[in-house]
Amino acid sequence: MEEIKSKLTPLNFLRLSALGNLITGIIKLLTGFYSNSYFLITYGALGILMFMGKLTTVFGVRFEENKARSTFKEKRAAALTIFILGATFFSFSLYNFTYEVTISYSLINAILIAACAFFKLVLGIYGVAKYSSIKYSSLYISKLINLTDAAISITITQSAILSAKNLPDTYVYDGILGMLTGAAIIVTSLILLLNTLSKKNK
Repeated sequence: MEEIKSKLTPLNFLRLSALGNLITGIIKLLTGFYSNSYFLITYGALGILMFMGKLTTVFGVRFEENKARSTFKEKRAAALTIFILGATFFSFSLYNFTYEVTISYSLINAILIAACAFFKLVLGIYGVAKYSSIKYSSLYISKLINLTDAAISITITQSAILSAKNLPDTYVYDGILGMLTGAAIIVTSLILLLNTLSKKNK
């Protein structure tokens, strides 16, 4: 039991989380290419980006634990990844809004998506709050990536619920919320980037 507990470290959880993003991202990408769905391709690409961001924080956490060297490069890479995540999602939402793209969901799918999004949101908020005392550490940044994932999932939840209710002009609400979410992610990434730059220059 003690051996198992010793392996349940934040770093190992981070590795598993990154692996999960990679696997689901690849599945979505392959399914999207097979079904010619730009929606799945986009979300697959977002999953791969989350994996890349978390992978950089894995190295950052390792270096911070061993106090081997500065982790500026890893933090900057993670911040840039979050920026690309936000920009990609903003562009995706803008495209849907501009061309009046509506994605259809069944009621069961909407409920499942909502449940997953709520779970992600709770974990994301908990992680950021738990590690807020070591703000801008690699581990804290990894929790911000989780929160980014949750924020994107919330917008998908709105889209799914509105679609399941067969409401008109859902692309308007989806597009606006998606662009606001993307913009918020971009701002967060810029704050992270500016912070890492200022720390380096000290």
